[in-house]
Parts: sequence; structure tokens; C-alpha cells
Amino acid sequence: MAVILELFDSFADFFSDSDGGKCPDVRAVVPAGRNDRALEAKRELIDALVETLNALVQRRSCIYIPTQGMDECMFYSNLGSSPQDRSTIRAVVETSVSKFMCSDAVFLMALIYMNRLERSNRYLLVNKFNVLRLFTASILVACKFAEDEIYRNSYYAEVSGLDLKLLNHLERTVLNELDFRMYVDANEYLAVAMV
Repeated sequence: MAVILELFDSFADFFSDSDGGKCPDVRAVVPAGRNDRALEAKRELIDALVETLNALVQRRSCIYIPTQGMDECMFYSNLGSSPQDRSTIRAVVETSVSKFMCSDAVFLMALIYMNRLERSNRYLLVNKFNVLRLFTASILVACKFAEDEIYRNSYYAEVSGLDLKLLNHLERTVLNELDFRMYVDANEYLAVAMV
């Protein structure tokens, strides 16, 4: 796997003014003059995220399924109950990278949050039934913590294919499980970036 750190060297100002309602693709958010390099960096980011999420899913031989009524149940898909549940990991990652309108560092922070969630709650161990919702909720929390400009949750819900009420619940659960500790120090960031 290529060193991911290079992808995050120039994440400042990748995205300029946003108009809120539109969902541009990756080509539309790359500043002029940097198209080839920036598009290649986005493709590498997408490939690295897909590879990482697939590896997280593959390493689970035992899955803890939460019982009805537990907050963690919301992370488990209901086999096609939302458009996202019918998507592949690659499709969700591509949509998130191109339409969440956030820096590349946010996606790395989301992976760090997912790791913290796994350590705090056995029902949030990444598996094929919860990976998409865990990833989406972790991106949302990371985006709100790290970015200056954010959108309403209705935008993120529309882009991700999740119901707004569900996305709000997922966000609250992630924040509570993280005990509202979203700060990622340089050592933790670099350790994940170098994988």
C-alpha cells in the first residue's frame, strides 16, 4: 500500500466556497492548475480507504450483534432499508470523498474514530453489517470537528443516502462513545497515515 501521508500534505484549501445545495464530483472541487495531480491524489485516497475498510471487514470472524433497543443497533443495516445499505464500500467511499466537501484529513480522522469506537464497544467492531454506517457517521463527526465550513445534516443525509433522523442518531452515538474526545494528536494521525 502506498504511503498515505503524501495525500494529506496539501489538504488546505482543496475546497473553496460552496453553494450548499449542489453535489459536485471530484473534478469540480479541484482548483484549476492542479487537476491531474489532485485527481490522482483523490483516486489514491479512495483506493486506500476502500482497501482499509475492506481489510477491517475481512478480519472479523466473530460478530457481536446488539440486541433490540441498543443504540448500536442503528449502525447495523436492515438489508436494503436505505439506499446506502444497497451500496458497496467503494461506492460509499467515492460518494463521500466527492460530495462531503471536506479535506482529505477528515477521512483519516474518521478511520481513527472507528478504531477508537472498536476499542470502546464490542458491538461497534467493524464488520460487513455496520461498516458503511460507522464510516459515514465517523466522517460526519470528523468533518464537524476539523472543518471551518460544514453543511446541515440534511445535506449529509441526502448525499449518504441515509435518513436524516438515523444520521442524527448515529452522530450522537459516535460522539457519546468517543466521550466527545475528537482531538487527534500528531503522533496518532501520522501512525495511521503511514500505514
